[in-house]
Amino acid sequence: MTDEISLKQKAIALEESFKFRQALELYKACENVLTVEDGSLLRYAKLLFEFQEFQKAKEVFERIILNYRYVNKELLKMLAEVYEHLGMDEKALLIYQRLGEKRKVFHLRNEQSFLRPNQVYVNKFLELFAGREDVFAVQTENGYYPVRRALSEADVVEHFMGKKTLGIYVLRSDDTVKFAAYDVDVKKGAIGTVEQVLPECQAVAKQLLKALESEGLMAYPELSGNKGYHIWLFFDTTISAYKVKLVLEKIAAQINLPDSVNVEIFPKQAQTNGGLGNLIKAPLGIHRKTGRRCIFLNQQFEEIEQQMDFLLQIRKNSVDLIKKLFREYSTFESEVENHGGNQEKASTTTCQKINSEKNLTESKRAPKIDEVTKKELRRRIAQENDPTLLAAHSCTIISQIIQKIDKVAYIDDFEEMILVGTFKYLPNGTTILERILKKTINYSSERLNKLLARSGQLPISCEEIKKRVLTTGLALDLSRCTCKFTQILNTPLNYLSPDAYLQHIDEKALTLKLIEKMQEKATLEQEIQNLKAILASKINDEIKTESFILRKSENGELEIKFF
Repeated sequence: MTDEISLKQKAIALEESFKFRQALELYKACENVLTVEDGSLLRYAKLLFEFQEFQKAKEVFERIILNYRYVNKELLKMLAEVYEHLGMDEKALLIYQRLGEKRKVFHLRNEQSFLRPNQVYVNKFLELFAGREDVFAVQTENGYYPVRRALSEADVVEHFMGKKTLGIYVLRSDDTVKFAAYDVDVKKGAIGTVEQVLPECQAVAKQLLKALESEGLMAYPELSGNKGYHIWLFFDTTISAYKVKLVLEKIAAQINLPDSVNVEIFPKQAQTNGGLGNLIKAPLGIHRKTGRRCIFLNQQFEEIEQQMDFLLQIRKNSVDLIKKLFREYSTFESEVENHGGNQEKASTTTCQKINSEKNLTESKRAPKIDEVTKKELRRRIAQENDPTLLAAHSCTIISQIIQKIDKVAYIDDFEEMILVGTFKYLPNGTTILERILKKTINYSSERLNKLLARSGQLPISCEEIKKRVLTTGLALDLSRCTCKFTQILNTPLNYLSPDAYLQHIDEKALTLKLIEKMQEKATLEQEIQNLKAILASKINDEIKTESFILRKSENGELEIKFF
């Protein structure tokens, strides 16, 4: 007993000297003599909590509260948190209710409903977020990857439970949509921290809600889980994506947008064109980068207590109203003409671009849809006949990579580097890369800039491509990769005029390449001489094949004659 009391005194002294881990170990050794009266048992419990030894902390806290009848708010709150960590949510909930911790009660009740979702919630989710029928995406810390099958009930349950986070491709295969959204986000490079700019995002989101409401549209805000908000709209049946996109663009044009805020519109494209279009993260899941749940908010941007019950209350907008608004917003055709028909470029715009269009005209008249469609088709045909892209398709490897993007919207890192290492050196290379890589689900301008910085000072060579394909096991067919060029560099860019890329290559880079090749040549010549010397010492007679004769000359040197 005396030894244990001595240990207790040493433990207290160590704790007061900020040697917490050593103190905790001594408290464990003398646990039998720790008491509430001298505060030692309380010290022990708090250290267990701080070092996240939750199972033992639970035992000690319960001993203090139940046996000693020692209760205060701090201890109860710590015990509730211990229960949470141990998955004992019911007990934690009772304590939080007793303490009047409304926010904790709200979060726990929500988490319980997420962990045990009723079938009716799953059905409602699938009904509302009816995007692309044959593919969805799953978020990771590094981005999204596509899953090539229909979204299932089991996927939704795992999304609610936080086991995985779903991304939905908004555009359906017939170029219609059943939902749409604004993504209001802190702009990259904005001055100030996310916390400082987030109120500006909220102000923009509120303006959008008000503008939608003025048009009779029902919309639902959501905290995106990272650095912004989503504003969701749902429709009672499918409707052409281009009509929805136009209406949302026109409504967004009414908003005063600060420099620190960016707004994107989903659907971003009017047509899939054989691809998948862009995806958006579904609500009520866990954001993989931040670990936060993405929850719906009320119209005052306050958290809604019962998230799953709120899901059932979401109402859909009539597509007839969207069609009516589409007819009323009559400036579409004139904007297409004034901007060269570049509708798709506008579809990825932020509100700054939309605002610049707002002043074109405010008149309203019914658009001639047939003419608009013709202009869109002409624009797409022109884009697909871009001479640079057509030339690139002459390379079997690049052709396979581009086809893979169109099919699954994802390529491997080295496949990205092949594209970057090729197109970077063209006069409009960055624009071409943006156009190609924007079709991939993990595209961002920041990622593209990193790829550009990582690429070398010379175009990637055919030899480098073949070597990396073979060593990394990429699923690219090399059987037709037999091109031999007479130009200075052996690169897929030679399908174009060499002048198209050589003028963008630094002289120093070419010099270094020359030195590298000369060194390789010297090494190769030395290896040839060594092989000749070895053969000369071994050969007594000539060696004859279908393509050459090798014999030793009178002076002992090797002679090779090719047929």
